[in-house]
Amino acid sequence: MKEPSQIAAELDEMHTELRVAFERRDLARYREVFAPRLKYQQADGHVIDRRRLMRDVAAQFRSLSWIRSSFVREHIEIGEDHATEVLTQTASGGVTVFFIVHRTWYVTRRGRYIFPLRRSSANRSWLVSRSLAAFLREQGVELNV
Repeated sequence: MKEPSQIAAELDEMHTELRVAFERRDLARYREVFAPRLKYQQADGHVIDRRRLMRDVAAQFRSLSWIRSSFVREHIEIGEDHATEVLTQTASGGVTVFFIVHRTWYVTRRGRYIFPLRRSSANRSWLVSRSLAAFLREQGVELNV
């Protein structure tokens, strides 16, 4: 079994890849991190699959001019064949209309993410298989003219 610090470092690397793909609005790379049979529980309790999550993310990518995201790991638990993290993510995104109207959204959410170790993949050890997201704060729209 890997050392906990090594697993945390691998997950940090995966989170960096995910953040870069998200900020570049690269849906194909973003999708790679999520297991095909993903179960993602939204803050309202609805559970969606990877296809629905990617459709929602694609809509965000199309509607926003820019996106920024960061996370803080609050807790990590490591089992024999999986890791579970509790993360707080802070994200913002904006859109500009007619070059003069700017809208910015700010979201902070806390989630529990489960990453089973993938033994069959040489290029990726970890995939998100289950997620429980809870919005801590969804700040209103900031409008600048």
